[in-house]
Amino acid sequence: KIREGDVRFLNTAQFLLFRYQPSARWCALFLIIRNMLVAVVPSVPDAVYQVVLLQVISLVGLIVVLQYQPCRIAFANLSEIGLCLGTLLAGSLASFFIDDKDLDSISKLAMGVIMTMAVLFPIGIALGIYRWLRQSKQKTYHFFLCHHKAGAGALARLMKMELCRSDSSLRGDAFIDS
Repeated sequence: KIREGDVRFLNTAQFLLFRYQPSARWCALFLIIRNMLVAVVPSVPDAVYQVVLLQVISLVGLIVVLQYQPCRIAFANLSEIGLCLGTLLAGSLASFFIDDKDLDSISKLAMGVIMTMAVLFPIGIALGIYRWLRQSKQKTYHFFLCHHKAGAGALARLMKMELCRSDSSLRGDAFIDS
């Protein structure tokens, strides 16, 4: 509908579409699903699993926001990060007030979390080192545009917009020299 230029649809859905950067349009759906899962957490019968589920959902949301910075406004990204951190803190503090006497399930759950962290931590470090090495070898800009300032400034800006479009086959950053 966006490609068709349906203005009525754009006005109706602007609270979802224009809040996020074009490269992170999928994040609106992700956050709706995350919020739905947070609302479903109280229906889980065991308090221990409720806290763990809330922690996992918040941690995944935090990782997505930190990795992609989806909102157009930096303060919105910071407030989303603060919300996720606050939920993680509240969940961590809530775990001290659980009156569950089933220590076997708690110990199994804690062992599962520790084993998962032991496996994912080295993988995360290796992935970070790989991305850092890959990024350090890449050029900052893929295209360099030079133009006559008075005669072709608008054309160079249009060319930069077309080169940087997300659906373009020549996708990459462009530098305009004026």
